[in-house]
Amino acid sequence: MILGLRPLSIRTRLTLWYSAVLLVILIVTSGLGYSVLRWSLLQDLDVSLVTVAQVVRDTTEGPAGEAEAETLLREFLGPEFYDKFFRLFDPQGHPEAWLSRRRSQALRLSPQGRANAARGLKTFETIRTNGSDDVRLLTMPVVRGGRVTRIVQVGTSLDRARSALRRYLDTLVVLIPLGVGLAAAGGAIIARTALRPVDEIALAARRITAEDLGQRISLRGTGDELDRLAKTLNSMLARLAATFGEMRRFAADAAHELRTPLTALKGGIEVSLRADRPAEEYRRVLASSLAEVERLIRLS
Repeated sequence: MILGLRPLSIRTRLTLWYSAVLLVILIVTSGLGYSVLRWSLLQDLDVSLVTVAQVVRDTTEGPAGEAEAETLLREFLGPEFYDKFFRLFDPQGHPEAWLSRRRSQALRLSPQGRANAARGLKTFETIRTNGSDDVRLLTMPVVRGGRVTRIVQVGTSLDRARSALRRYLDTLVVLIPLGVGLAAAGGAIIARTALRPVDEIALAARRITAEDLGQRISLRGTGDELDRLAKTLNSMLARLAATFGEMRRFAADAAHELRTPLTALKGGIEVSLRADRPAEEYRRVLASSLAEVERLIRLS
């Protein structure tokens, strides 16, 4: 641990962990949401291209000229027509003379599209045109009498879809940090509220001293982990109180047991020192003192 840095409190660590987990969840869900939105936009484009291709197929079957056909398409499709462009091919994949002036030169028939059209299958592709625009293409065969008589190809720019995805990403860039910040503030409040009983338990434990082990930490009656912690501390205080009581009783008994031999030892020595006595008297006092000392040694 770096010197000078205080360890983070449990409240701070809980807030950081909560914020980090929420950030990961938001990033994962936002990524999934982006993928789903991208798939949904692409599906909508594909459905729109199929609709336009069917209208183009039915409209260009008649003897109408190019201008009249585009007018009919505009009437049929309305705004749906303005961001679409199309081209017609013969069964061999050669472009027909009848074509839309709406950027049809950007369309090309890929080998895969031509092969699928020969089998009567539609082909969806995403290509990049000369203008560096991404284009979604549908190649759809027109089957008459069991054979392919014409190939209709319809395309639309992906700019609108890409713009919607960019707006979605821009929104996420703003909302994710904002959401994490609000969650961190809420998590700090929740952590402070949840850990307040711990502070109360710590304060109550600090007030209890060796001379006042009869106090107990009050229980909240919730039966949760904090109540179990308070019960554990109360049990520990009860055991400490019993231990301290036994120690006090032992000290009192030891003091009583020590007081008698010490008093006898002191009295014998004092009596011997009051006047000169025969050597036999001194030996008797010393022998008695030795007996008391041995008794003290046994008590210890």
